Amino acid sequence: MDEQKRELYLEDEAGKLHELKIYALDGEEDKRLVHGWASVSTVAGKQVTDSKGNQIPTHVLRPAAHNFMLESREARSDHDVIRAGDVVESFVFDELSKKAYGITLVNDIEGWAVVLFIRDDAVWASVKAGQYPALSIGAEAYGEFLDDDD
Repeated sequence: MDEQKRELYLEDEAGKLHELKIYALDGEEDKRLVHGWASVSTVAGKQVTDSKGNQIPTHVLRPAAHNFMLESREARSDHDVIRAGDVVESFVFDELSKKAYGITLVNDIEGWAVVLFIRDDAVWASVKAGQYPALSIGAEAYGEFLDDDD
């Protein structure tokens, strides 16, 4: 399998599109590992709205990612009840972690990056065929609607 890359575009508040990818690294094709962004909070300092219309600030995303890693780590296909794999690597890139590790990211992205191990044969075949363009955290959120003045 060539390096698998699927395009996902996120639009920031200024209307600029940013390309993100889901991929398998060269040499890892037979290891069933998929790398990608589980969620992106900001790009170049601007809050990002995801494909579902949600905005998740990094101060909310970090504890959600920690809770997920402590309580679940399961990857599901299209939010199905059947476990398709597991999250085997997880890192939240935010101002705090980037400074602590001396990391600079292209487009100054803040968000949650993961690596999935895909257990399910049918899901892995679909990944290799390019049928999964993005990752989704499939979370439930409780929030509030803000007025335009907020």
